[in-house]
Amino acid sequence: MGGGLWKWLLIVAVIVVLVLWLVCTRHDILPGHQPTGVVFGAPFPGTTTGTVEHQRLPSHRHATFSVPKPPSAVVPGAPEEKVHPLLVQWRSQRPTDHDRFIVLWDDPLRPALLPSLDLSQPMNSPANDSALVRARRAIDQVRHDRAVRFNSDTLTFKFNYNAQVIESYWIAQAMLVDMRVDSAFILAANPHVLYVQPDITDEGPPQCTTDGADQGPFVADARRRIVSDPYRAAGYPASYVSLLDTGVNGVTWKHVLLSGSGIASNADCVNGGDNCDGDDPSDQDTEGHGTSTAAILTGDNAGTTWGDAWRGVAMVPIHAYRVYKNAAHHSTSAALRAFQQGVSSLDRVEVVEMQGKTPDTGPLARAADNAFGHGAVVVAANGNFDVGHLAAPANAHMAIGVGGYVLDPTGGSEPTIDSQSYGTTYDGRAKPDLQAPSNTWTASNESSTSCQEFSQTSGATPYVGAAAELLRGWLKNAIGSPYDVDPGQVNAMLLVSTVPPTRPSERAQQGAGRLVLPSDGWGWFTKVTINTTNDTQDVPIDLTGLEATSLDAVVWWPEELVTQGGHRVDTHNDIDLHLFDPSGHEAASSVETDGVRERVTVPITSAQRAKWTLTVTGYAVNHGPQDVYVAISVCRTCAGSNPLTPNP
Repeated sequence: MGGGLWKWLLIVAVIVVLVLWLVCTRHDILPGHQPTGVVFGAPFPGTTTGTVEHQRLPSHRHATFSVPKPPSAVVPGAPEEKVHPLLVQWRSQRPTDHDRFIVLWDDPLRPALLPSLDLSQPMNSPANDSALVRARRAIDQVRHDRAVRFNSDTLTFKFNYNAQVIESYWIAQAMLVDMRVDSAFILAANPHVLYVQPDITDEGPPQCTTDGADQGPFVADARRRIVSDPYRAAGYPASYVSLLDTGVNGVTWKHVLLSGSGIASNADCVNGGDNCDGDDPSDQDTEGHGTSTAAILTGDNAGTTWGDAWRGVAMVPIHAYRVYKNAAHHSTSAALRAFQQGVSSLDRVEVVEMQGKTPDTGPLARAADNAFGHGAVVVAANGNFDVGHLAAPANAHMAIGVGGYVLDPTGGSEPTIDSQSYGTTYDGRAKPDLQAPSNTWTASNESSTSCQEFSQTSGATPYVGAAAELLRGWLKNAIGSPYDVDPGQVNAMLLVSTVPPTRPSERAQQGAGRLVLPSDGWGWFTKVTINTTNDTQDVPIDLTGLEATSLDAVVWWPEELVTQGGHRVDTHNDIDLHLFDPSGHEAASSVETDGVRERVTVPITSAQRAKWTLTVTGYAVNHGPQDVYVAISVCRTCAGSNPLTPNP
């Protein structure tokens, strides 16, 4: 009888384990993941009415839509070049010379979402130690999964190209190789190679200017324009931010705006190994590019007489990584190391001040996409190459590309920066994704008290990076424990936190619009899954009892880069958005064919403060299932010609 009892206990134990396994492998309830099919809502900072709410989406869905649309405007051309433009020059100038190259291979490995830190506890708390240990184990598995391929490629390099592999990376299937220039072209013909480029390229950081006297506009003017102060005042826990730039501060001094706890670490990824432990993390740009970016992100006037005009946007700890060899040349290997360090440190926002002349199939974009897959929001300067020339990694599938406009607090015209890059990627995604103010005065690296006007898309990028962290804090506060916020949800929230262009001619330059964080109203957000063409999901929006005057909704979805034979595979899914008023009539729709975002905006009358329905529709899903992130902003006091602009 005793043996029979043990038998039954064993059977029960197996059943319990199986049930727990099935429950825990459901993506929508894993702790640390954002659940699918649950709407979260909360008042924005500065709004005194409303509470945090959670609601599972209804199973009822609208009938499918079959409204015909024009075909895609994307005309597939010849595949992108698989070698960097600098290599083309070298082939005619010094074909037999050896140099160091980054080689990117095709990559079937999908990045796993890493655990997040508990921001309410110290970094060395047991909970955060455990999260970092689990992250290291997951990364070790990635290293293991890539190792077989790397070992095979190493033999290929040695015997076929007389090349030496110096270093490999886990953030992408990429290697640093020493080989002849002409051999690089032979290698690029391999169908499994996506891109070959010199490690050190002639691409400096997105430019900035230092002319003129201290006359403004100042960071405080930009903070007022993007309405960021209510979010900082709300005191949401801040996750760590990675900054990939020219370095921060100097070796023997710190700028007064960065003398507090804002810089958590300062690392040299150019001269350092895998851990970015080089001996020169100082700002390598003659104009203090990285110092200016850091000061806008987190500069503090505590202990100084500089005052509020100079204070940074967010109270956020920064892991600063030097990725430039000097003021005019960035190192791709350093950037890959920096991405790895930021991801392994569980930094949830990565601000990248680089403008690589490489496609979205290149190593910078691939690293950015994989960092997103591991849980990080990637915010990158769109570059200053004018129309049609998009910079990497802003051109990545998952990155937010930042454009800029000239801030004028006196109410001037505020034009788009003359040299700002804009256009569409090969697969029809519009870049930049949004614009932010630029040309503000902040710290420079000339001395511990020097300052400069920080302009171009470089000057705009830290405002979006800081906004991403502030919005992530609001989202995390609304979603609560034990869940975390997916980076795609932050992307969607950034895009709804914009005032869209008023003229169609401005859309290409401004993307979703100019950054203005919502601060007088209520927000809702959710992640839904669209499985097939004609699949739909309703998202209820209950405005009953709210003094709503406008409603704005955005969807954004991450489309993976898939390659075959060294070239991309079309993975575009056409997702549409339809908004129904309380009477059931369609009040607005957004049915673009190309791109990965849709948006609807409507004014709300007092009679319409009831239940609305937002319907997400898969118009054409050829690579599903597709996760779609929904962000909804309802304003309490917005009116006028642009319903998203708060009344003064």
